[in-house]
Amino acid sequence: ADDLSGLNAMEARVTFLRKGKHKKWVPSFSISLADEADRATLSVTALPKSGPLVMRTETSSERGDDPFPVYALPPEFGEEFDLLVEWNDQGLVVFTVYSKAAETMNGYERHEVQLDHAPNKLRISVSTGEVMFDPLRLGRMENAETE
Repeated sequence: ADDLSGLNAMEARVTFLRKGKHKKWVPSFSISLADEADRATLSVTALPKSGPLVMRTETSSERGDDPFPVYALPPEFGEEFDLLVEWNDQGLVVFTVYSKAAETMNGYERHEVQLDHAPNKLRISVSTGEVMFDPLRLGRMENAETE
């Protein structure tokens, strides 16, 4: 999506269904929000022997890349999980992942990324695997974490 005006959230139920078998590229998907100069990304990678997914957030800009810590309580491969992505006009992007591993805590893990400007582009990419986003909704959330 190249115009996010009026929108401030994306929510999805996500399942990593199948791993591809490419020798060079690992099964992965990413969700990025960007403006003209900066990008906030949630990247999700499936390990070759299954187990928990490797999830991390990062920013990319003209100044270079800035990786953030990995998620400590990610979902397992094949686990259906909820994902909420929120953003605001001040450039704050929040990625929230709800997983079984996080149920003993508060049920979710949240990472925040600060961009210089409000994002105006949303991109979802998938590589050498099969990921289902069902349902996937884009819209305006009142009382969002970023408001």
